[in-house]
Amino acid sequence: ECARAFTPPAMIAVASSNLAALGWTPEPPALWADFRTGARYHYVGVPYDVFQSVLHAASVGSAFASQVRAHPARFPYTRID
Repeated sequence: ECARAFTPPAMIAVASSNLAALGWTPEPPALWADFRTGARYHYVGVPYDVFQSVLHAASVGSAFASQVRAHPARFPYTRID
């Protein structure tokens, strides 16, 4: 699916050295990640509970890496420029 066809959600700033903000959309379920480099990525299929788990983790970056980024087959992603 082309992420460009979807409207990005309101982004929530996070305390992380790598991530700047996260957002989530219900249709299709997807996590949006803004990195401090300026890059934005769209991860399809991320359920709301995983988004909430990452958002409220003691280390947002570590939780994102282990729960989302480490599973490209489960959560395919697209870089949005």
